[in-house]
Amino acid sequence: VHESPTDFAEAQWFVDEVKQLVRDGTQRKEIALLYRSNAQSRVMETALFNAGLPYRVYGGLRFFERAEIKHALAYLRLLENPHDDTSFMRIVNFPPRGIGARSLEQLQDIAKASGCSLHDAVSAVSGKAGTNIGAFVAKIDVMREQTTGSTLRKSSNWCWTTVGWKSITNWTAKARTGWKIWPNWSMLRNHLLGRRVLAGTL
Repeated sequence: VHESPTDFAEAQWFVDEVKQLVRDGTQRKEIALLYRSNAQSRVMETALFNAGLPYRVYGGLRFFERAEIKHALAYLRLLENPHDDTSFMRIVNFPPRGIGARSLEQLQDIAKASGCSLHDAVSAVSGKAGTNIGAFVAKIDVMREQTTGSTLRKSSNWCWTTVGWKSITNWTAKARTGWKIWPNWSMLRNHLLGRRVLAGTL
């Protein structure tokens, strides 16, 4: 039995054990980790991710594959890079802003024709859709200005407070998912992994 002082120390011990087992000839597919609750997976997954060790979660999604985590990271990526079209599309209508699929298709067509990012093409979208998308871009731009030079933790706290995760939780609760989402957002907020995650392919 191994006793660790913290969950982070426990995760690092597990990573070291896995590396040693692999060096000794054990195949990765023969190594398994059992934990009591899904809340424990985040620290373990972080350690495995940072160590470059591939892993698979059975009976659920990996922490960074969960939709709410992808949404949260997309906000931070868009603060870092306004021309990140993938992140833009993920959160432009999350939470709902009255922006329909047809409006987004129009925006994408304009961006493609102009050879620019979605962010830069917003001003060419007319009507209510253009107003709604423009309001989203304005909010992101203001947040970017207000968090310039801040640490990632401070930027994330400011961003998620401004976006209003609590309000989003209340909205998603109508679909009986909010109670699951808020703990995951809190976990990510309290244990940010650093810029390596933001620059990744999650």
